[in-house]
Amino acid sequence: MKTDTYNPFIDDEDENASPLATRERALEESENEKRDVLDDLLEDDDEDTEEAATTLSARPTPRFTKPHIVVPSPSSPSARPSESLSEDVDGHRVRDEEEHSDGFSSMFEDLLEDDDETVGQAETKRPRASKEEILARFNAKTPAERREMRRREKEAEAQGILLPGHKKRTKNLVWKRAKLTEKDLLLFEFLAKTRYATASQIASLFGVKDAKNRLCGLYEWQFHIRKAQFFEQNLWMLGQRGANAIVAAGRVAEDEYVLQRVEDINLVQVEHTLAIVEAMLMARDGRMKGMLSDGQMVSLPPVPLSAMMGETYIERLFVASIGGVRGATQAATASASVRAARKKALDGVIAWSEVADESGAVWIPIDPQTQRTHRPDFVINHEAKRKSDKPVSIAVEVELSLKKDAALDVIMRAYRADRQYRNLIYACGSASVARRISAAARRNGLPQGKLVIVPLTTRGGVSYRPTWRLGSE
Repeated sequence: MKTDTYNPFIDDEDENASPLATRERALEESENEKRDVLDDLLEDDDEDTEEAATTLSARPTPRFTKPHIVVPSPSSPSARPSESLSEDVDGHRVRDEEEHSDGFSSMFEDLLEDDDETVGQAETKRPRASKEEILARFNAKTPAERREMRRREKEAEAQGILLPGHKKRTKNLVWKRAKLTEKDLLLFEFLAKTRYATASQIASLFGVKDAKNRLCGLYEWQFHIRKAQFFEQNLWMLGQRGANAIVAAGRVAEDEYVLQRVEDINLVQVEHTLAIVEAMLMARDGRMKGMLSDGQMVSLPPVPLSAMMGETYIERLFVASIGGVRGATQAATASASVRAARKKALDGVIAWSEVADESGAVWIPIDPQTQRTHRPDFVINHEAKRKSDKPVSIAVEVELSLKKDAALDVIMRAYRADRQYRNLIYACGSASVARRISAAARRNGLPQGKLVIVPLTTRGGVSYRPTWRLGSE
């Protein structure tokens, strides 16, 4: 019997043979076996000769191991029957050629079986889910599961961790914004108070010629801002991520910002809203210079955005102070709320600077004759400086076109009876509009020094001309 490894009790025919002689004979047999295999491969395929030679040369050379007592058993896998051995021309003992071919055949069959298993595994690999399947899977979740999923996403995002199944949007990014700056927060606060603005107005906010890079970068990066295109003109609006950023920074209250939806934009009101945005920029830059009703020239100092309140926020405060009352009793309920807050201030229960916090109805004047309310376009809030019954805040109105005298009379009577605003600023788009406003103030007895007429101008001092035209190209 013969084994692949050296065994003196099996391999040595001569009892007196030394282990060194046995090792030399094993080396010679290995070389003969290599030559026989090469001859067979050359006859079958000449192209595979080099590869076969490399494979065979890589076989480990039998090494001499220290003799040790081994008792072979019939069931031992290393024991081979002596009948399977024969002698070649030189008298060396080799395996039959048939056994060689059977060995190689079985080896290739095993390899082919392994390949078949790999192919089968690839065929059974789970296919990638489509967008419809992912959406259906999300809709099948309960509200509690959805809240938990969003909570985990926000927590992971705050820690900079990418959850499994969430791709990082870096492959197709063009502007590659990575963090928010102080100017970004200023932009979010500006859009929170104005609903939307044009790119040129946002550039004016930062005092630059073009804000394209900032706008496109914030729009691309997780949609901190959004945009709507009408007639080849873009309106930029605040996104939910941008709103979360300024609320977390303490710049605005949760009920102060407005997330304007594209479908809710009234195209008829866009021109007037953009004019209000321009007036806010004038107040922020200290460009509010006008004339009192008595002919005296005045100039308003720069006002920070934090002191400005948009008309939507004013309306929310008003509705909250009257408990959501609507209809004919709304004005009476609001008046009662204001009187109660002022009485607390007179009695010393609250400070005068807290009257507006006690009743949000103070921000909307009421016409005592018709009981109609009127919201200012925006308010400059100086209530923190208020020490007495004397008003300190300022209401701002923007007028681009001529209104009917009846509509102007309602507005002037409401501001005449109002005790909340120190001044009423009218930003007018033309001289004819300014003359009509002054006439309405005199006709309804508005106090001298309360009305301020201001020309609506751009940052360069040029008269404001609306760039938005419904249906323009």
